[in-house]
Amino acid sequence: MKRSLLAAVAAIVALSAFVSVNAAREATEREAVEKKLKMYFSGDPAQLEQAFHPGATMFYARNDSLIAVPIPEYIARVAESRAKGGPPPEREERITQVDITGTTAVARLELIYPRQKLTDYMSLVKYGGEWRIVNKIFSREMVEAK
Repeated sequence: MKRSLLAAVAAIVALSAFVSVNAAREATEREAVEKKLKMYFSGDPAQLEQAFHPGATMFYARNDSLIAVPIPEYIARVAESRAKGGPPPEREERITQVDITGTTAVARLELIYPRQKLTDYMSLVKYGGEWRIVNKIFSREMVEAK
């Protein structure tokens, strides 16, 4: 009886340690994914280059057509816009969902401007010890001014 009780306690302690280590690992990976997403939110071309894989593509629908923009072209557009000056547009940014499985992740982001809301879905892959965004799709909705 004593041995059974000790074995049960040891099993519970081992399981608890495993769960704690696993939760810490998941939190670390989520932080690493969110770091890349925040680099995207920054809108800084240098940070965008670090967040995205150079072969990534952005897709969106416009007038019943699918538009594909290579990420280097997207970053060049952002850099051009930044070079024109002026303050960045006022917006609210949210990471609403992150789903990680092994070396892949999918995230849902919201960027809420005074007159529109963008919803981004980012696909990320971890390779070489680092997460990178490999694909971006987005949808745009017009919203009523507050």
